Amino acid sequence: MRAGAGGLVGLVARHAFLIVICLAALYPLWFIVTTALKTNADYQLDPTGFPAHPTLDSLRTMVSDEPLPRWMWNSLLVTVSSVAVSTLVALLAAYAAVFGRFRGHKIFLSTSVALMVVPPVTLLVPMFVFMVAFMLTMPPATAGALTPFPDIAGSAASLLSFCQFVVASSAALVVGSSFDGTARPMALTIGVASVAAFVAFRVVDRGISR
Repeated sequence: MRAGAGGLVGLVARHAFLIVICLAALYPLWFIVTTALKTNADYQLDPTGFPAHPTLDSLRTMVSDEPLPRWMWNSLLVTVSSVAVSTLVALLAAYAAVFGRFRGHKIFLSTSVALMVVPPVTLLVPMFVFMVAFMLTMPPATAGALTPFPDIAGSAASLLSFCQFVVASSAALVVGSSFDGTARPMALTIGVASVAAFVAFRVVDRGISR
């Protein structure tokens, strides 16, 4: 009887947890839809609530007054071009990895095949922990670093954001061009970036200590 009750409690807890996760995943869609049905005044009064006076004026304005077809064409052109270039680069890299003969070829090929067994979903938890830790430490660290320099705080923050954008774009380009259906390109990129960040920190810290 106790075992059955414990199993029922566990089942209810698991389903409750899954429901919470589903609601959290669906909330952005709810926010998008409700925001699209609001006027500017309704959004300013209650950004997250249900629209008091639902309207399609925003969508109508976007379709009629904005160059939406041009934007869609630009997105299609960029997507097709990037996919084509990434596929070509990945094809050449795969041919060299399989048929090439270079030092460490067997180790590289064996490692690549072994990493294909790891499903990409295993990166969700590490990436979540990394992003949470990053967002918890980056803002106060930036504020603390710029506090002694109030005159250049705005320029320094802009430069930092620009550097983050460039690094992220470069990393995305590397991962996209080397994607082979496994988690290996993303894992390697994250590992290289982590090592580079550690080395940069040690170099800067050593220079400050001197």
